[in-house]
Amino acid sequence: MICPYNSAQMRAVLCLTFRCGAVLAAMTLPIAGSVPAAKAASVVLQWDSNRERDVAGYVVVYGTSSGQLTSAVNVGNHTSYQVTDLDSGRTYFFAVKAYNTAGALSAPSAEVSTTTSSSSFSLTNLMSSVTPPRPAGTSVVFAAGASGGTPPYQYKWFVFDGSTWTMVKDWSAENTFTWKPLSGNVNYVIKAWARSANAGTAGSDVAERIMPFAITSMEAIDVNVVADKQAPQSAGTPVVFTASASGASGSYQFEWSVFDGVSWKVLQNWSSNAAFSWTPAAANASYKVKVQVRAGTSLTGNTALTLPFAIE
Repeated sequence: MICPYNSAQMRAVLCLTFRCGAVLAAMTLPIAGSVPAAKAASVVLQWDSNRERDVAGYVVVYGTSSGQLTSAVNVGNHTSYQVTDLDSGRTYFFAVKAYNTAGALSAPSAEVSTTTSSSSFSLTNLMSSVTPPRPAGTSVVFAAGASGGTPPYQYKWFVFDGSTWTMVKDWSAENTFTWKPLSGNVNYVIKAWARSANAGTAGSDVAERIMPFAITSMEAIDVNVVADKQAPQSAGTPVVFTASASGASGSYQFEWSVFDGVSWKVLQNWSSNAAFSWTPAAANASYKVKVQVRAGTSLTGNTALTLPFAIE
């Protein structure tokens, strides 16, 4: 094949010949594995080698508009190449340039184009922060994960109580839902819907998953508090309060607060310590001491008991 060139600009202009009547062959392939859904396709290109003896390699150029092939990759002296990390469902244009041992680059071949395939949309994951069953009052975080289609994705959440589905969170980009049921129900079911950006034009780009999540009734906790001294006491006198709890399964935790007549202040945060030592610095007839108790596998179901304790 005789290739025209401008000797004033370069010594040689290499022209490419192609199979199938000067057509560069292109074949789209899906990419499996961990490639993000927005970059889920590849294109395999094949071309005939040049006949010139000083051909050193080829450059594949491509883009999403004809005549504007802004991406380029040097593939060396090979006559096929797989372009990866392409957007699914999008049309790409390709051409090939050759270069010789002197570094001279040919004009591009005729363009070929292909539309990459769109991976199917699905709601692949629905997970919860804890496993069921859980007692009423437990905070549970659900997370959903979609793939395929066209990002960005949106999610919608529902709760089923055994007879009725209730939407609890409308369409949004947030893929999590925090749920704190206040009553027991072993028939609870959580449902997540997901849709891709082109769901309005492709009905298949909406998917759902469900998760049964039984909730047991909140355990009733009985609590009692005793002090090692009787009120009233003088300022500066240490007083030790000890709580006892019963009625729930699992371990108990306690939180201690003091009321000064205006506001409550937590003086001992949640812990398994049932004893609280308090030394009031000033006299106050309005002092109150409060203990809150929680128990069970999720440490929910707070019960509180308040004890007036005047300081003279």
